[in-house]
Amino acid sequence: FFNIYMIVIQIFIGFLLTVCIIFTIDATHIESSSSFYKKLLQASLAKPINQIQSEFFQTTNLNDKTLPPIQRHKVSNFQKHKHYRKEARYVRHQLAIDETIQLPKTLVSGNLIRVMNPMHHFSVYQPPNSCGTTETVLESAKIHNCVVAMNAGFFNRFKGDQCFGNIVSDGHHIQFSDTINANFGITKEGEYIIGYMTAEEAKSYDFEQLVTGVVWLVKDSKNFVEESLKFENMDTQHSGSGEQFVNLRASRTALGFNKEGELLMVQMDGDGNHNLGLQLKEMAEMMIKLGAIGAINLDGGGSSTTVIHNEISNYVSDGCSKASNDLYRCPRAVSTITCVHDSHFISKEEISDTRIYIELSIVIIFGVMILFCLISLVILLLLHHYFTASNQNKPSASGYESVKSYELDNMDDEDLYEQQHQENILRESILVKESAEDQQEDKLDE
Repeated sequence: FFNIYMIVIQIFIGFLLTVCIIFTIDATHIESSSSFYKKLLQASLAKPINQIQSEFFQTTNLNDKTLPPIQRHKVSNFQKHKHYRKEARYVRHQLAIDETIQLPKTLVSGNLIRVMNPMHHFSVYQPPNSCGTTETVLESAKIHNCVVAMNAGFFNRFKGDQCFGNIVSDGHHIQFSDTINANFGITKEGEYIIGYMTAEEAKSYDFEQLVTGVVWLVKDSKNFVEESLKFENMDTQHSGSGEQFVNLRASRTALGFNKEGELLMVQMDGDGNHNLGLQLKEMAEMMIKLGAIGAINLDGGGSSTTVIHNEISNYVSDGCSKASNDLYRCPRAVSTITCVHDSHFISKEEISDTRIYIELSIVIIFGVMILFCLISLVILLLLHHYFTASNQNKPSASGYESVKSYELDNMDDEDLYEQQHQENILRESILVKESAEDQQEDKLDE
């Protein structure tokens, strides 16, 4: 029984060690594969936070131009609630410009997407086959599982579909540029950054998402279009001079944020013939009325597209052919997109919860094994006591021989010798008696 018990104990100890190793490897994989772990690793190698904060408010000198300081604002902490960690939370508002902005013909329709938890639910994505190629917003949205998507940065439609400006996608540096154009980014620390910056400055801010537009629409809740024209590189767009680009009526797409830290994605329709749509100053005024305290202009015109749940949700303005009298409209293949999606990020709290579950599971398994071992030990001891008592108190089927054998087992050497001697004498007397009886029977027979 003792040997059986030791074998059982060894098997369960081996099983326990195996389970512990498996859970440890699984916990390590969960933490190391999460964006949070990568964030901590990168933060430990980054510049001191006070140094970065001081850089945020410095003016940039680029090509002998003194540029305005960047604008910074805290991202909404809506995602801190556990219920909203995984799912993107947003509200769609359908827009129609009223008489407060004078237009020559009719109302202009559009979409406002107000994202309440943009951290880890908002991304900038390059085309599926990387920069230098294009794809419609609809197809890109399907590939990236976007619940909402809009077109984003400018690109060179006439020369290789080259992406313009800075692009950071989910922390991955796609490209950086020293071009003087308005940038919109979200850092890994949860801050919006809007403004002009060099490539080196862009690299130092530890962006999670970053995209470049043309014209800074709203700065500190004020229309910044006229001021922005003094700095913007207008070679990035293909609609003429800066004044022409700003005053053109066309479809528009913008990206901004409000004082609550919510992300504002806005797209307004045009007719493709520059008879209907918004001028950039009007776009800026509309963004301010929608609550934006900071915003930039993204690629517009035929590129402006809104996709919601894999359906185009606006009136695209690009013709389906190159004919000037084409009455049909088709979505344009574009470069980068902005995407609202459910999160695959594992937060610090979720990692902590996972660790608690793993540790609790290990404790429960270990406790159950210890309890099983104790119960098995008690059962084996009881069985051993039972069989021992049975051998002492209950004779076997052979009766006298069993009792005799038990008595012999408990004698010392002298007693055993005396016992054997008495038995030998008894056997001899029995043999003599039997021999005499045999002889007497023989005589009687005669």
